[in-house]
Amino acid sequence: TLFAATAQRCSSSAQLVEMVATRPHAIGVVGLAWKNEKVKALEVAADSSSTFGAPYQASIYQGDYPLRRTLYIFSTDTGYAGLATGFVTFLTSAHGQKIVRDFGLVPVTMPVKIIRVQ
Repeated sequence: TLFAATAQRCSSSAQLVEMVATRPHAIGVVGLAWKNEKVKALEVAADSSSTFGAPYQASIYQGDYPLRRTLYIFSTDTGYAGLATGFVTFLTSAHGQKIVRDFGLVPVTMPVKIIRVQ
């Protein structure tokens, strides 16, 4: 393929962010939570007829940003009691969703604040 000769593999998102930050013209794909002051997020469009948009929590929440993924939590706990159930209960609580939001992810059970500046 076109880029195979110069492509680099990274073993973690942190390593990828560092590599992109220190190499001119480098590009990588990581989750929104890994964006920091060292790298910038690119605006992308779903196709040639769509407008370009930046990856903000609100645009991801509304489904406007085309590069998004859903996070699933799986458990082998077949009952409705135990550590797994407690974890999911906490994660979907207001406090758990605030942690999700503060890490740059998109909360599911609490609305994302959308502010339009004109």
